[in-house]
Amino acid sequence: MSQLELAAKQAPIHLTTIFVGLYQLLDLRDLLENERAKDFGSALFQAEAFVR
Repeated sequence: MSQLELAAKQAPIHLTTIFVGLYQLLDLRDLLENERAKDFGSALFQAEAFVR
């Protein structure tokens, strides 16, 4: 398998890790009052669970 193929397989995991990390780093409690932000947050955590 080429390096590019390996990177492509691992990309979703890395992207999810980055997004979840950013989500946790930022203090989004005020933003979470917004329904769309809640949906975004739950989608990220579902994505993380799916990857694991």
